[in-house]
This record gives sequence, C-alpha cells and structure tokens, in this order.
Amino acid sequence: MVIYNPKDWWRLMFAFHESDTLRRVFPGIIGVAIYTGLVNYLEKEILHVEFTNTLNVHSLVGFVLSLLLVFRTNSAYERWREGRKIWRSFVNNSRNLALKIDSLISDQEIKTTFSVLISNYILTAKDHLQDNIDLNKLRTTVPFEILY
Repeated sequence: MVIYNPKDWWRLMFAFHESDTLRRVFPGIIGVAIYTGLVNYLEKEILHVEFTNTLNVHSLVGFVLSLLLVFRTNSAYERWREGRKIWRSFVNNSRNLALKIDSLISDQEIKTTFSVLISNYILTAKDHLQDNIDLNKLRTTVPFEILY
C-alpha cells in the first residue's frame, strides 16, 4: 500500500511506485506522441490546414470515453459478482458436507478430522488463487512432517 500526503499533489502526480504497467506502456506513449507531433507539424506547416470547429470532435471523444468507462466498470462488477457466486458455492458445499458428515458419522475424532480438512480446503483454495501457498498456516489433526 502506498502512503502519500494528499496536500503534496505535485510530487504525487509524478511519482510512479514500481508501476510495471507504465514501464510497459511508456514506449508506446512516446511513439504515439512523436507520431501525433509529426502529423500536427505536417498539417500546420506544410499543408496549412486550419480547423474551425473542433467542438464536435471533443464531444464524440467524450462520448466514446464514457462508453468505454461504463463497459469497464460493468465488466469489473461482473467479475466481482462471479467471485461472490463462487465463494457462496464454496461456503454452501462445505456446510452441506459438514452436515452430512455430522449426521452419518458418530465418532468424534473422525468428525474433528473432517472439520479440519474442510477448513484447510478453503484456505488452500484461496492460497492457490493468490499463488501464496503456505503449508504452515494449515491446521493438522495428526502430527506429520512437511516434505518439500
């Protein structure tokens, strides 16, 4: 998390904290800037083209950008909603499995083992999705040795 002073906005505007995206896109930005400068020079100095009304172009670009932002927001919301549905499925399936084990098995030690295994499954699924698997966070019911 980046901690910054909101009153020092000038430094914040030009601070890029290990931004991989900017490093990858920067050569393209420079290329487009050079191309735009060459086209502008060609229009103004060589072809002597003057545009009288550019308001329509700005309105069109604003409309296109607003549509782009709406589609991006909607797709982000859809991803969030899909994640919530999958998480709800995890919770419901683990709860149903625990209820079935509770009703079918009478041995308390086996019930405890299954309880630990169900909770470990959810934790390892989360760690797997985040590429951060840590076997030391898992609970165990019987002593075992972690082999790497």
